[in-house]
Amino acid sequence: MFLLLACTGSEDDTGPAPEANNQTFQVNVSGDPNPVDFGSVPYGSSGDVTLTLTNAGKGNVRLASVEVDDESVTNEAIMAVPFGPGGTLAVPLTWTPTSADDLDALLELTLQDDTGPTATVRVPLEGSVAVAELSLSSSSLEFGEVSAGCSGTGSVVFENTGSEELLVTAIDFVEPVDAYALAADGADLALPWTLKPGASRTLDVAFSPTTTATLPAELEVTSTDPIAPTRSISLSGTGRIDGEGEDVYITEEKNATVLVAVNASAVFSRGWEDSIPVLFETLGDSRKIGRAHV
Repeated sequence: MFLLLACTGSEDDTGPAPEANNQTFQVNVSGDPNPVDFGSVPYGSSGDVTLTLTNAGKGNVRLASVEVDDESVTNEAIMAVPFGPGGTLAVPLTWTPTSADDLDALLELTLQDDTGPTATVRVPLEGSVAVAELSLSSSSLEFGEVSAGCSGTGSVVFENTGSEELLVTAIDFVEPVDAYALAADGADLALPWTLKPGASRTLDVAFSPTTTATLPAELEVTSTDPIAPTRSISLSGTGRIDGEGEDVYITEEKNATVLVAVNASAVFSRGWEDSIPVLFETLGDSRKIGRAHV
């Protein structure tokens, strides 16, 4: 890439300009087109690119400043040291990714000649991060109320949204809770999972309460995602017994023995009206109806 700048004042320039009678700067990025591309850089390591400034003018030139609008890019350029006609100055740049986001930055080089005028060269910078990245469709599952003896189900999709292979090595309960069971894609949970870029697996969670209590739980997910090697999934569900807290209607035939089951656990026989508060109304001579709130 070549940028020819006529240094005739302090006005910025970003592309070819006519040759002037005084100083001209030439910027050469060896072998790379515009923008400068760091290529694919693994997360946790660094990529390097060197820009070479060539003085194509007739007087001394010095580098006054180097600025990049992304803190993950650093430079080790030698500042304020003049280099004469035909001379060069190296501007080493290092990009160290701090996230899974690709690089899209702007480099600004300010050049100055012996007479004081300056010119600014703007060079776009780009690069991609080579990283395995785990994305979860949800970080929590709420099962609501589930009847004792029944099951509620939920699922979380695990997807590799990065550019490198991902391993999911463990999915564990922080503390065991018997009401929850794990499966994967409708089958037994078998780890590790190997996810290519763009691939996904589904974690199935079943909630099968045996008590009338709210049962929270937490899953800890371990993977080879270097940015977030552990993730959490919170679980919550409440067990209930059908009929609890509802109105139950009971009938009694005259001169008959009556058995009434409430919540499948309580059995009442003749004389039940003496043990629980009920409101009766007579319907003929042969039948009574009781209404109890249990």
